[in-house]
Amino acid sequence: MSDQGSNQEHRRPIVSDYHLNLYQIADDGDPLGLDGGPVPNSQDEDNVESSLDGDFYFPTITHYTMDQRPEIMERVKTRLRENAVR
Repeated sequence: MSDQGSNQEHRRPIVSDYHLNLYQIADDGDPLGLDGGPVPNSQDEDNVESSLDGDFYFPTITHYTMDQRPEIMERVKTRLRENAVR
């Protein structure tokens, strides 16, 4: 999320070597209109509502629930372990 309001963030964090972008596009009923989307130059990203990866597809997920899903937290931990420079 942008630090400039509820708009999408369109840049990678400064000095990041690896960026995992998991996002969900806002539904019409979202009271805050929170909206995610692709981030240029991300090494790894998924729209968790419509991912082509059948094991990672959550059509009813929202911005308010996505970071509480065990599958999403596991995806974050796995990708960071695979890609973090030690």
